[in-house]
Order: sequence, then structure tokens, then C-alpha cells
Amino acid sequence: MEIRINSSEIPYIFKKMKKFKLIKTFVLIALGILVICFRDVFLKNDGEYLNILIGITMILFAINAILEGLIFDKKNIWVKQALVSLINLIFGIVTIFVPKVCTNPLLITCILWGVWSILNELQEIIVKIASHIKTAPLISIVNLLESIAVIVFSILLIVEANLHAALVHVIILGIELILEPIWNYLFAFEISLLSYIKNKK
Repeated sequence: MEIRINSSEIPYIFKKMKKFKLIKTFVLIALGILVICFRDVFLKNDGEYLNILIGITMILFAINAILEGLIFDKKNIWVKQALVSLINLIFGIVTIFVPKVCTNPLLITCILWGVWSILNELQEIIVKIASHIKTAPLISIVNLLESIAVIVFSILLIVEANLHAALVHVIILGIELILEPIWNYLFAFEISLLSYIKNKK
């Protein structure tokens, strides 16, 4: 059954979204800084703890998707967010547990991480960038270039699957976690700026 939202509930939803975005911004930026600063810890002993870092990151993305679905509370958003959440959750659980029972855990971790990163960036291109290309073209192009760069590095991570490739990708992960919430503010800024310029004419 489809859940409908009354117009009186809209301000409350906006309040929830604002609070959620603020918390998400601080959490992701803090995580990104920690990942970059402590990257060597995760890569000790041939990346012994790398799969745990990546698995937890994937699960966090799954939780984020579910929370966004809960906040919007609409069937069409729920279906998309539930699917995204399920994919991230499966990747997260597999990445945490499977490499430990393999003869080459680093190889398996790098492959799973690379595939997940590619899927994540493709989803971002299809959903976020495609929906903003007309309203915020400049930031959309920059975001697209960033996504393409991550996809290229993800392919290299799968192909090489060694500590050096993993180190590069850990740094990229930290930068991505920092940029993830910032993109939304940049999109909003460009949309507001273009709207202001248009109204001035």
C-alpha cells in the first residue's frame, strides 16, 4: 500500500531531512579524515584489517539508504532505497567475512571493493548527476569527472589487487567520504546561484 504524505506533514519532513543531512555531513567528514590519517593501520600485515574497514563502509552506505527511505516515507523512494541498501549490505557482509577464509584475502577484498565502487559510482551518475545536469550543470560535470576517475581507479584496483593499489584506493575512499555530503551543498549552491542570476535578468 502506498503511503501518502499530507501537505501539513511537509515542514516536518524537511526538518527531519535537515537534521539528517547535518548529522550525515559531520559523520562522513570525520570518517573520511580518520580513514586518511590511519590508512597505514588498515594496511598492516598485508591489509589484515582492510576488509573490515571496507565492509563497515559498505554497511554504513546501506544504513544511509534505509534512513533516506524512512525520512521520505514514500513507496517509490522506499523501493529504490531498499534495493540500494540490500546491495550494499550484501557486499558489506561478504567483504567482512569471505576474505578471511580465502588463501589470498587481499585479492578478494580488492576485487569486491573495486566492483562495489564501480556500482556505487554508476548509481551516482544515473541518479544524482542525471537529475541535476540541467539545474546545476557545472557541479554535475565536476561530479561526473570525479565518478569517472573513481571508476578508473576501481578497475586498476581489481586488475592489480596489491597493497599499493589498496593504499591509493583507501586515500580515495577517505576523500570520497568527505566529498559525499559536500556535493549536495554544492548542487544546492549552484541551483540557487543560477536561479538568482536568472531572476536578475
